Amino acid sequence: MEIEGKKAVVVGGASGFGRATAESLAKRGASVAVLDRPQSKGREVADAIGGTFHHLVAFLEGLRYSPQSATLVVSIVLGMAAVGKAAMGALGDRIGGKNALAIGFVMIAGGVVILLNAGRAAMLVLWLIVVGIAGAAPVALVPMVTAETFGLKRFGTLFGWLGTVVTVGLFIGPLLVGWLTDVTGSYTTPFEVCALIALLGATAAFLCVVPHAIAIPLVAKAASTSTSPA
Repeated sequence: MEIEGKKAVVVGGASGFGRATAESLAKRGASVAVLDRPQSKGREVADAIGGTFHHLVAFLEGLRYSPQSATLVVSIVLGMAAVGKAAMGALGDRIGGKNALAIGFVMIAGGVVILLNAGRAAMLVLWLIVVGIAGAAPVALVPMVTAETFGLKRFGTLFGWLGTVVTVGLFIGPLLVGWLTDVTGSYTTPFEVCALIALLGATAAFLCVVPHAIAIPLVAKAASTSTSPA
């Protein structure tokens, strides 16, 4: 059955067989929507299989890697994301979430450039290291940056809207990459667009302003004294 270019909805795709099915379909070129409970890891799975990952296997096969090698690369980089999230989260604690997120986006952009030269095995290994560390940075750090910048009073509402924007991006991104690939006949231009978007994300992260507490001077009221009649 031809899977590439098809659209699929995986219910319960955040874990177990559902997750394995979603990842397998994405590796074979399908556009996958993951549906699961709000408290599940559905967003994490969707982030992992979206964007460049939708087209990674096809791209590597175009560089004469075997389908088995290409899918192994995807599995390795997704496994490395477990380490990357912990590392980027720790970095956020040390230098601030917005700075760590910006560094992560810059690394992702650099990873795209490295991937375009992945015809050499050494460059593919370098890409695995860079993107394995930085690829999950948004998952680990966007909640931190949201809390740092806007506080916790409206965190649920703000993060909900951010989730909506992310979902729209995950829907549009693979379609845009596929369309540009069909138009140009190569993955070079669409991957360069992905790198540019990552750099814009880095700029936006750097420009996030963490509000500082404003010192409000206390004005002491002078106690009125009553004068006794002469």
